[in-house]
Amino acid sequence: MRKPFSILLLVAYLAILAMSFYQANSAAVPSLKLVPSGIVYARKGQRLEFACFSESSQNIPKWATKSDTKFPSGVFQDQQGRLIFPANTECHSGIYTCQLSNQDGSVSKNVILVIDLSKHVDVDVQPKSAKVLRGGTAILFSNINGTQSKECEWTRMGAGLPYHHQTYGPFLILRNVQKSGEYYTSTVSNNDGIGQDSVQLHVDDYPSAKISPSNRIALRLLKSETKDVSCNGAGKPAPSVTWIKVGGSIDPSLVSGVSLKFRNPKQEMAGIYECHVSNAYGNVSARLQVDIAVTSILPGFDNSNPNNAAYGAFIGSALRPSDNHEINIKIKPTKVHDGLIIFQSNGFAENTPSTMHYISLGVKDRHITFYYSSGPQSSPAGISGKVVYPLIIQEGKWYHIVAKYERGWSSVVVNGGTPAFTFGSFLGKSTTIDLSSWIFLAGLSDLSQNPLFEVPYGFSGCISQLSFNNKQIDLSKPVESHQMDKCGAACEGDQVCRNGGTCQKFAQDESYFTCRCRDKYYGNYCEKMYSATINPCSRSPCLNNGRCIANGKQHYCLCPMPYYGLSDCGEVKQLNDNDIPYFQKYSYLLYSVNIINEYQQIQFEFNALNLEGALYWIGQKSEGKYLYIALIKSRLELRLHVNGRENYLISSQNIVTGKYYQVNVTRSYSSIKMFVDNFEAQLSKSSNLGPSRLAVNSNYAYIGGAPDISAKTENRLSSGFSGQIRNIQLQGIIFTPVDAIYGVNIGKR
Repeated sequence: MRKPFSILLLVAYLAILAMSFYQANSAAVPSLKLVPSGIVYARKGQRLEFACFSESSQNIPKWATKSDTKFPSGVFQDQQGRLIFPANTECHSGIYTCQLSNQDGSVSKNVILVIDLSKHVDVDVQPKSAKVLRGGTAILFSNINGTQSKECEWTRMGAGLPYHHQTYGPFLILRNVQKSGEYYTSTVSNNDGIGQDSVQLHVDDYPSAKISPSNRIALRLLKSETKDVSCNGAGKPAPSVTWIKVGGSIDPSLVSGVSLKFRNPKQEMAGIYECHVSNAYGNVSARLQVDIAVTSILPGFDNSNPNNAAYGAFIGSALRPSDNHEINIKIKPTKVHDGLIIFQSNGFAENTPSTMHYISLGVKDRHITFYYSSGPQSSPAGISGKVVYPLIIQEGKWYHIVAKYERGWSSVVVNGGTPAFTFGSFLGKSTTIDLSSWIFLAGLSDLSQNPLFEVPYGFSGCISQLSFNNKQIDLSKPVESHQMDKCGAACEGDQVCRNGGTCQKFAQDESYFTCRCRDKYYGNYCEKMYSATINPCSRSPCLNNGRCIANGKQHYCLCPMPYYGLSDCGEVKQLNDNDIPYFQKYSYLLYSVNIINEYQQIQFEFNALNLEGALYWIGQKSEGKYLYIALIKSRLELRLHVNGRENYLISSQNIVTGKYYQVNVTRSYSSIKMFVDNFEAQLSKSSNLGPSRLAVNSNYAYIGGAPDISAKTENRLSSGFSGQIRNIQLQGIIFTPVDAIYGVNIGKR
């Protein structure tokens, strides 16, 4: 059909006006964009939107007509700067100008609207409010009325489509969507005319969390210093940010919005803090380690002057008399002379040197010497003896000494060298040594009571890491001392941190240090061990920003891809397109794809390791609208839940482990069917779900499980799926592990 001549004249006239207007504004900034642009044909009664924006400016543009008169009746500009035509009439034809101004000048562009009564190609792009997660897949559908053959062309922001976007007739499939606010236009033509419609695509974001300035800080104990740490939570919709302290309660005075503010450091501030960031799509966490730096605790003594009496006394083990004893100690002589290093006995008041029981280490003639006695003149008669280690000790060096007494035999090892022994026959004599008094270091409170006449003085130097009969002695807490000073620099010789902990100097003040403890240990010096009765997450076992979940005395980790491992997130499982994801009860993959006209298609294959768990979940739990597919008691169930009412289907066959099953689900509004290996599932319960528009819609779906799956399934399920899921298709589109927006505990087999 030929176009009416009057329409052609109108188009030509408007084009000439547009060209002259453009030339008069040749200084226009090219970043200003119109969608749609050029000449737009529309039918009478059709709703239109013209979008005008600049990527280089946040200012709101202003629309005007060519003659700068008021808009025709019904036409208006909204708060986003869009020009809205609720229902076109023939008087709406004309030139519309979008102008944007800033301090550097102004720029304008025109669009020509032609209301052509002869056109009958009606185009309606669906969905009108398209939304996906960043990196997700969007599907747009050009709904075209009429019966004649049609040609459909899609454009993005008035230009061509990127290579990774695909068109299939009236469908446009957008993969890996990144940018929000872009307009997509469908232009349809046939022998009778042209029609257009546009939609704006909005992009949301899965939450993310980042600790700033660092995820590990150290604070000096009792110093007047401050430290602020922020949790930078991002996402769309805007996420909530919550701080917790792992294994304990957080001091409310530390929390200020999304930040923790540490003032005047105290011991109780030490620990693991987690920042939880959540929005409608999920939750993530980031971890902060707070260490309290302390000064060196190594006791030091100076007994080089015979008139000195420097010593420290400590409470020893409450032991019964025994014929097995062990001393494990590290020393660094600052001056080498004869003297006591350590001494423990059964007391001075009731004993003489010949009846006293004792274990002792000393320095004699520059050799480490081990002394022991079970009271030769006590009743029953005991023994006494010594072991001299052949190594000559020197000033300023550390020596690790292990001395053992076993039923009268004794040995000494220094710095892991060859042991020195004593042997003998003790027939008829007691080899049991009773140690019940304090442990004395570097001397005695009264050296005149010293039974070891050959070492009459105290020791001069540093002492570290003392354990007596396998019990660690806290050298920072003497019950009595005299002239006991701190000795050595922080982390000197790695002599401070216990139980395999690693000592690190405080960067701003090397007289302070912190200990990085091995698993199961904590405290300033790694001197404490986590009890099995406390929260198993207290020791923060999940690495790589994994989230720890306590399960009685056990725990499991929620590990973000590509990290893996229920116990610690310590493995890396980088999945490729061709890999088959492996799920292990607390796993899931999150995909983003929108639904059009309440139609939904789900297809996948699964191979189960156990016969309980969720395989698929979609919906809005807060609105009471969701759909899920799960293994329950060896059957596959599908439940469609809307506002407290539900329909559910159940597979006709029992599912067994070690075999792949194909699942195919189609839903149109509230009508739904499920096939398992081509066998249709039985309708087990049917409810009137109300108007079709109440059916479940969502722009994201979980595969293999979901966060908080128990709450999402009305407590019918406690976990996700265990096994493999492959050949995933949503809305007819193939999805691989690489297409996932987010994943937790995903492995591969």
